[in-house]
Amino acid sequence: MVLLGLARALRNRKTPYVPFNEVQECSDLVAEEHGTRIRGIDRLLQDLADRGIAQVKSLTQIGIADVPVNQLAEYLKLLTERVKTDVKDN
Repeated sequence: MVLLGLARALRNRKTPYVPFNEVQECSDLVAEEHGTRIRGIDRLLQDLADRGIAQVKSLTQIGIADVPVNQLAEYLKLLTERVKTDVKDN
């Protein structure tokens, strides 16, 4: 959900990097849409950076490595909807 929040923040701003507070706001909205909450966004974002998925240059420069943001956001949206549907079915 943090990755989707980051992708949305980048897509909304249309820049390669966004500040942490925008990632947090978008991630909170994604979580709310799915009826959940995210705790420890900073740790989750650092995990994405450690895995080479996100780029964290500073608190004001957070981006995604080597992936078109629009495609990633759409893919993650579809993936979360599929997971949500699978959870409801079980």
